[in-house]
Amino acid sequence: MTFYLKERLSSKLKPIINTPSVGVRAAIINKQHQILLIKHTYREGWHMPGGGLAPGETPIQGISREVKEETNLHIESAAVVSVLLNKWRSQHDYVILFKVIQFTGSPCINDPSEILDIEWFNTNQLPEDITINTRRRIEEIISGEPNNGHW
Repeated sequence: MTFYLKERLSSKLKPIINTPSVGVRAAIINKQHQILLIKHTYREGWHMPGGGLAPGETPIQGISREVKEETNLHIESAAVVSVLLNKWRSQHDYVILFKVIQFTGSPCINDPSEILDIEWFNTNQLPEDITINTRRRIEEIISGEPNNGHW
């Protein structure tokens, strides 16, 4: 089953089953104060790398795995910025947002069936087609402003 079909099926079944889910996202910022964003093959706009936690996986294990799979970077350290409720998917979907400034490797697309593009952006010059929630989270991280608890 392709990743796209799994994602669509999961998003349709979660409200019916009503089980909580936890995802992770990484705001990866380099020494030039640029943020790494990705474009998925199955979703519109630019996003921070991340995804859902696997059963038995800790959040740091999950974000490390997702970042490696999507960008080929190895996280050396990451700090939790916030835990947010994502009502777009269901009433029980949570996103743990990490800030990553220590990593090794060079970003590249590992799986072209999932990732369409990957690019560094200046935090004050984000792309026009970035998702609104991704833009808000980046602005909150850069400004230090608190968020409202929602993705």
